[in-house]
Amino acid sequence: MPLLKLHEKYAEYEGLVLYDNLEGAFLGISYRCGEEPVAVYDMDKALEILEQDMGPEDAREHFNFNILGQWVGDQTPLFLEIDDEYAHKRP
Repeated sequence: MPLLKLHEKYAEYEGLVLYDNLEGAFLGISYRCGEEPVAVYDMDKALEILEQDMGPEDAREHFNFNILGQWVGDQTPLFLEIDDEYAHKRP
């Protein structure tokens, strides 16, 4: 889903942080009691997207430093490492 459509869909969540180059890794929204909703991304898919523009090592370094290592407030997105052995499979 294009970034603009994500912003429109989740417009009710003021301050939600969405990454403009990682739409393909977007999984959904996380909710916790007493906390603001945050965007959730598939970490492996995010790395695959970054690797399209740079090599695997550069993509990992960029991801770790510029994305995963960046705090942008209470609505900083989460990156989920999916365990394929235990992950729920949708039909």
